[in-house]
Amino acid sequence: VRDRAAEAGVVLALEHTGALRLDLSFVTTLRDGVDAAGALDVGVCVEVNSCFAERNLEETLHDADVLLRHVQLSDFVIGSHCTPDRAVPGDGDIPLGSILRQLDTAGYQGAFELELVGPRIEAEGYEHAITRATTYLDELLSTSVS
Repeated sequence: VRDRAAEAGVVLALEHTGALRLDLSFVTTLRDGVDAAGALDVGVCVEVNSCFAERNLEETLHDADVLLRHVQLSDFVIGSHCTPDRAVPGDGDIPLGSILRQLDTAGYQGAFELELVGPRIEAEGYEHAITRATTYLDELLSTSVS
């Protein structure tokens, strides 16, 4: 797969999941994702919703510097027992500003994907949620990233 992807100019990135999604993957931490991506010689996708509370996140991001290919942004309200249950960035408990600064320090210069799925987003409506999210993230990125 790596060779075919390289021939086609496709970048491969391994995405970790949260521990509640063992039906999707056994790679349930960013640290495990970084280790697996390094062993497989592919990049890593940082799923912020699944790793924001990991121990030593800043160190993991720093160690992943050459593997960082993609970042998925959303927010999470602690106490939710639903998955997926993304919140509009700024509405939840993820320290997005801090994580964006850590990614910047690690040298990440790639794209950010806004990942909005789940009952909170559906109740608000996608158009409104996306508009609020992009407004919030534009401001946050302009102040958190060099």
